[in-house]
Amino acid sequence: MSVNSSCIDTMSINSSCNDIMSVNSSCIDTMSVNSSCIDTMSINSSCNDIMSVNSSCIDTMSVNSSCIDTMSINSSCNDIMSVNSSCIDTMSVNSSCIDNMSINSSCNDIMSVNSSCIDTMSVNSSCIDTMSINSSCNDIMSVNSSCIDTMSVNSSCIDI
Repeated sequence: MSVNSSCIDTMSINSSCNDIMSVNSSCIDTMSVNSSCIDTMSINSSCNDIMSVNSSCIDTMSVNSSCIDTMSINSSCNDIMSVNSSCIDTMSVNSSCIDNMSINSSCNDIMSVNSSCIDTMSVNSSCIDTMSINSSCNDIMSVNSSCIDTMSVNSSCIDI
């Protein structure tokens, strides 16, 4: 139950950052290994992974949450029952973005490799792949979902 909290991990191993019912929380992992960032029932939370390996970001029942992976490997971003969640993967490898029962969620893959975006029972979700390789976008029982592939290679978009 914090306000304006920040958690910064730099070149760390097995680091974890947990924000529970927080406002304006920030979690930044830079060149870390096995880092995790968990936001639960938070508002305006942000999770940034920069050049990290095996990083994980989980937003549960959060509002205006953002998860940004930059030049990371095996990064994952999970939004569960969130509102206005954003997931951005830039020049990452094996990144995954999963939105479950979310509203107004967005998933952007920019110049990434083997990126995946999964929207399950979401509303107004968007998945954008830009200059990516082997990217996939799966919409399962979603409403008003959109999938945009721009200058990508071997990209797939599946609506179920």
